[in-house]
Amino acid sequence: MNPNITVTQKQLSEFLLNVALVRPVFIWGAPGIGKSSLVENFALELDLTCVSLLGSQLAPEDLIGVPQIKDGTSFFLPS
Repeated sequence: MNPNITVTQKQLSEFLLNVALVRPVFIWGAPGIGKSSLVENFALELDLTCVSLLGSQLAPEDLIGVPQIKDGTSFFLPS
């Protein structure tokens, strides 16, 4: 089960530092409220590179690669 957790803008950095290291985090909200800016600022504070991907403009293979079968085992080749 994946619980939904609501955090404030002030709580987000601490949440990401403690949770995002071990679990994927999905930030959801209406368009234009600053979700991307929050993540970009968080990355900047930690001197990390931040890359934005627009899921609506990507196909699954853009993210996980193209499926291949080798010796009876399937795996994904990077795109």
